[in-house]
Amino acid sequence: MDRRFISQNKYSFQTATAFDAAEAAKKTAEAELKRNENPKVVINKLYKHTNFENSFGVILLALDKRRPKQMNIRELLECFVEHRRDVVTRRTRFRLRKAEDRAHILEGFKIALRNLDDFVKIIRAATTATRPA
Repeated sequence: MDRRFISQNKYSFQTATAFDAAEAAKKTAEAELKRNENPKVVINKLYKHTNFENSFGVILLALDKRRPKQMNIRELLECFVEHRRDVVTRRTRFRLRKAEDRAHILEGFKIALRNLDDFVKIIRAATTATRPA
């Protein structure tokens, strides 16, 4: 809440102090009231003259199994969780397939390294270098 609203606005709330207190993930507004001020009246004035209490309509339209569907919040969250589960599963399978391909190549390198002397003999014994076409 803007400090200036309380002190400069024509809707004065008879507050002793007002300040913003920023916390880790949320922002809160705090006001210390004077002794003779009714807290419920102050809250109602804040709701009336500020954006503390807003309502707005939402159309929760999403694609469910490739078809548009209007959902409630529960259906939307279930659909989102199912989608994320599918994404993570596909990504994991892809990474596993890539790792298995890489492991196959590394196994070949391991065999070649074990038999390095034989490879060197074969290469030195070759009379001409042949290139694959």
